[in-house]
Amino acid sequence: MKICDRRVTKELRVKSRPPRTAPKRARYRGFSILPNRKSVIVVDDDPDMLRGLHRLLRQYGFKVAPFDSIESFQKRADLDAAFCIVLDVNLGDGSGIELSQRLSERSASLPIIFITGNDSDATRNAALQSGCAAYLTKPFPAQSLLEPIRRALALLSDIGLP
Repeated sequence: MKICDRRVTKELRVKSRPPRTAPKRARYRGFSILPNRKSVIVVDDDPDMLRGLHRLLRQYGFKVAPFDSIESFQKRADLDAAFCIVLDVNLGDGSGIELSQRLSERSASLPIIFITGNDSDATRNAALQSGCAAYLTKPFPAQSLLEPIRRALALLSDIGLP
């Protein structure tokens, strides 16, 4: 009889637990760093790199919109919801530098951080001439990516965009 009582008591305890709440939104130094749902767009054709960048940026409280190709970016990216783009230079379906030039022609003035695994003087010069916020060679330390993203966010706050 005691065994049965314990089982019943245990079942009642399990059923009486309060429901799990959704995880709290990531915060940075006590305030939300994502005013009006602004996000970082990441475009990289390497699935491991894309997943790693996604995890890193979410860990630091950023909302991330990941894309694995230029085509998927052009079809689904919401540029109005983003404050920064992290863009691989050499994508399977085109050049990240050419994509940034097309974006600037369309008056999309988001700061772009180029990342590449194949660094060369020509690539670096082309990226810098396109007006990038930063140019990083893989592998790179997390802080070297986070700094230009934070500068882009600060710029957004300074000019008062929603």
